[in-house]
Amino acid sequence: MNQIPNQQPLSYVPAYPPEDEINLLELWQTLWQNKGWIVAITTLTTVLTVVAVLWMPSTYQVTAYFYPPKAEQVAELQGIDTSVAYAKFIKNLKSRALRRQFFEQQQLFKALTADKPLDDKMPLEVQQNQFFEQQFNELLRVQEDKKEANSASIAYEGGDKERIRDGLNGFVAFVQQHTLDELVNGVKANTQFKINEINDKITAKRASAQEEVDDRRAQLTEALAVAQQLNIVEERVVWQNQTNSISVNTQNLPDYTRGTKALTAEIASLKNRKSNDPFINGLRDLQEQLKFLANRLNIDKNKIQVVSIEQPAQIPAEPIKPKRPLIVVISFVLGLFFSIMVVLIKNAVTQARQPKAKV
Repeated sequence: MNQIPNQQPLSYVPAYPPEDEINLLELWQTLWQNKGWIVAITTLTTVLTVVAVLWMPSTYQVTAYFYPPKAEQVAELQGIDTSVAYAKFIKNLKSRALRRQFFEQQQLFKALTADKPLDDKMPLEVQQNQFFEQQFNELLRVQEDKKEANSASIAYEGGDKERIRDGLNGFVAFVQQHTLDELVNGVKANTQFKINEINDKITAKRASAQEEVDDRRAQLTEALAVAQQLNIVEERVVWQNQTNSISVNTQNLPDYTRGTKALTAEIASLKNRKSNDPFINGLRDLQEQLKFLANRLNIDKNKIQVVSIEQPAQIPAEPIKPKRPLIVVISFVLGLFFSIMVVLIKNAVTQARQPKAKV
């Protein structure tokens, strides 16, 4: 029979040499032995970061909040509801032209660069444009709240918290006044157009009435000449005989049949008439409309608010950047990791330089 050869027991062969395995105990001992290095590097990194962030300029942000005006606040603007006035205000807040106008009107470039040197190599106009874009226009941000309908806000950033508060509130007031003037002028222009239209109608009616009077005088003058030729002094009455009744025919009779006496009196009356207004149909209605529209031109701006300011800009308590505590914490963590890496590299270099023991 065949004999099964003796099998040697299997033994585990490590994938890496023992000297390449990480010994956590030895790692901890190495770190503990070099704790002075770790503390020193971490402390130095943190202290330098603290000094750096203290020298960083602070940037503050102020915000003003709005919502639409109430119905009674725009009642003077007949025909314009709250949504129209509010939408106009928000649009003007975003207007680049109005921002430029406010920037130049308040001489912000001169005020904000008073203690800063200007670049002599760059034209002043170019510096003003850059400053407007970078330090004013781009830092003014309008945001409309999607969660709360019709709620909006505008924010502004800068280094001087009192100056940016006053600047933002001043800009909001400037836009309010501009929007108010724009709406009032629009209402007045529309009303004035209607007034001019009615005045044109009245003028046309008066001119037409005068033409009718002149035509009537011409007709009566001609009839008077005929009556004089026929020697008709008094009005002639034409009697019509009908069955069992007698009637007076006053229809379709020539004017001369009225006689010279009546014709002369009517011609004199038309000639001496001072105004045709009482005889013009619809004139009084037009004049009444005219008075109503004229009253609409008297708009009291003090009774109008194109926006309700929920909260004007306030002086902020804390800057929005730099985030000093966060920067210091991140610096501490990075310093700690860096110090550990330094210690491990230092220990690896030291071990590599030591001669290995012969077997």
